[in-house]
Amino acid sequence: MAFEYIVDRESKFGTIVFDNINLHELPQPRQNDRKGRVDEVGIVNKHRFVKIQRTATIVYRLRTWLNENGYGDNWEVLIPENSKYSVETCNSFLEADKLLTFNDALFLILGLDILALTLPPFAKINLIKHEQTSQHNSGLENIFIKTSEFNALRNSAHLINDRINGLDLLTMAEKNGFFTKNDERLNKRSLNENVAIKLHKLLTNANYISGGFNHMWTWHCQRNQLSYLATTLKQKRVLRNNCHQELSHYIKDPSPNSKKPLADVEDPSDKSKTDINAIVEQLTS
Repeated sequence: MAFEYIVDRESKFGTIVFDNINLHELPQPRQNDRKGRVDEVGIVNKHRFVKIQRTATIVYRLRTWLNENGYGDNWEVLIPENSKYSVETCNSFLEADKLLTFNDALFLILGLDILALTLPPFAKINLIKHEQTSQHNSGLENIFIKTSEFNALRNSAHLINDRINGLDLLTMAEKNGFFTKNDERLNKRSLNENVAIKLHKLLTNANYISGGFNHMWTWHCQRNQLSYLATTLKQKRVLRNNCHQELSHYIKDPSPNSKKPLADVEDPSDKSKTDINAIVEQLTS
């Protein structure tokens, strides 16, 4: 199944949501061994710079136009996650030796796949030459022109002769908040991925944490319970000796400015210990 979304029409703001997909915990593809088919579900690529909610908003507007103008399901090509390696390919253009057209640059800062610009109807548009009030606008251009990303790019001092250097685009996008930076702690994760996925699911179901697997998890209980979790995972040999530091690459300390290190806080109540022990037992069974 392609990466899909629906619009919550009951919402005052027409909230963009994803059909049967939790944006913060997207399941991995499952392999059907007998038929050799991959049952694909939408997965937000961890290397994506633009928030998926922002991309979904733009794609919804474009899909409406495409449906009304006879282009059917062409909207699927707009989402990089629908094509293998497309997110990484798009990111590769954000280099000093790359010179991007205005259209390319705008697609990148909207989180859209620039390969869609080779296909109709996107291959025909020239956004820098259009104005919102132009009588020649088909309506498709207006969707892009009305975005804050369009205005920031058009007014950027880095834009020269309707083109922009890839590295300059990256700088501009980060300055304006169009790109989000990955937390460096994510690169330091060392748990077996299957174990980490199971831990994330158990803690989420027990309401200890929230947040997507590929993001930092937010702890919703007492700080000493988080400390005890780290110690218990070490006892079960899930984490190593520096267990509190290892766990900090997955779960944010609820009191990061505390003078007392997480490893030195007092133990939680016996009831809290029992609940955490039960989760660790499920993890290691």
